[in-house]
Amino acid sequence: MGIISIIVALLVFTLLIVVHEFGHFLAARKCGVPVEEFSIGMGPALYKHQGKNTLFSIRLFPIGGYCKMTGEEEASDVPDAFCNKGVWQRILIVVAGALFNIIFAIIVLMILPNFSLVVSQNVAEVVENSPAYEAGIEKGDKIIGSNGKKHSLCDDTIFDITVSKNDTDTIDLLVEKDNEVKTVSVNYVPSLLITDKADEADILKVGTYITTINGKSIKDISNIKKEISSKNDKDKETKEDEEAEEVEELENVEEEIVEEVSEETSETDEETFKVIVTLLNDENEYELNEADIEILKNNSANRSNYIGLGFEYEKLNPLQCMGYGLKRTRYYITSTYKSFALMFSKKVSKDQIAGPVGIIKMFGDSYEEGIVRGFGVALYNVFALAAMISINLGVINLLPLPALDGGRFVILLVEVVRRKPMDLEKESWIHFVGFVLLMILMVLIIFNDVTNIVA
Repeated sequence: MGIISIIVALLVFTLLIVVHEFGHFLAARKCGVPVEEFSIGMGPALYKHQGKNTLFSIRLFPIGGYCKMTGEEEASDVPDAFCNKGVWQRILIVVAGALFNIIFAIIVLMILPNFSLVVSQNVAEVVENSPAYEAGIEKGDKIIGSNGKKHSLCDDTIFDITVSKNDTDTIDLLVEKDNEVKTVSVNYVPSLLITDKADEADILKVGTYITTINGKSIKDISNIKKEISSKNDKDKETKEDEEAEEVEELENVEEEIVEEVSEETSETDEETFKVIVTLLNDENEYELNEADIEILKNNSANRSNYIGLGFEYEKLNPLQCMGYGLKRTRYYITSTYKSFALMFSKKVSKDQIAGPVGIIKMFGDSYEEGIVRGFGVALYNVFALAAMISINLGVINLLPLPALDGGRFVILLVEVVRRKPMDLEKESWIHFVGFVLLMILMVLIIFNDVTNIVA
């Protein structure tokens, strides 16, 4: 990732944090709560401006920002301090950050479709002899839902197909054909889709579906990178052990013989260093070279259940774009919650989880992929991803966990029910413990991000 991509990624990530904090800021001002400082960025201040009531600052590291309100973390004698405001005003201030993230995403998602085509629910292509073909789905049919639920967007159906995981490898699709709706069961193929390419690639081209790795079905591999790495590590350990044994046995033998045996040992070990895959609709087995193994690692999160469908694209008018933006926002909110459920049920690998570092890399990658086709495309890609991440940030912040806005929201709801506030010292301890746990989790997630990037 180039320096320009990194800068763009950091700026967009910071923008999302600033949008969140700006929501808190406006709500606080509306409720009359003094805001001591509104900062863009973190670390040492590069620029400060003292407003009438608030210090505005730009800080060195473009990795976020904050809105510091009087009485937010401690008791205050100031009548208008956050802690002295009514409970409903405090609730408004607490949830305003997440709401602004979602409002920002709605605006972006209403604008972007005006400059592109969107995926419709109409089937444009059915691959011959594919699962969808065998199930009787035809070009011109309309897929209006899945697993017994109707959907207003094709994305919902694609999400259900992608994450579906059951013993029978089937998914029920609601298919509209000739104005008649019926349920069609489709036998999908658990696979890994290659979307990233390299010049040295031998086997894994863009669009390739991998169905097994080293004899294991994709659905039976919880961590693809670990599956490859563990095999490689095992081979390396075996190689080192065998070489040590050979050296010990032949330490008194002439140097020429030692070299000859070492070469034979090396050749034997090279034969054991293999990653073998099978591809969709191909009975052959393929041994991957180093470039292909790297491609496999880079695409390890692209799990997909292949059914062999292609959907039509359509152009929307400005009014339709507004409706589409709302639908798309609803989809991102629901898919975020669904993804959390999948994560805790261990149906999502840690390779598919991204923290701050991973998100910044995603922004950088989106920019680099788009800039090849022009600055406009790069900008479109970055803001499309920003809308999704903004909703993710909003939803995650409203989770009922201490130190998050959602945790504060729950405590305030308890205050509404009890009709008296929680002891401020107890509340501070709850948030402190939650903050410590959150930081530990964040360190683990960042470690996971860095590990995935390095790998």
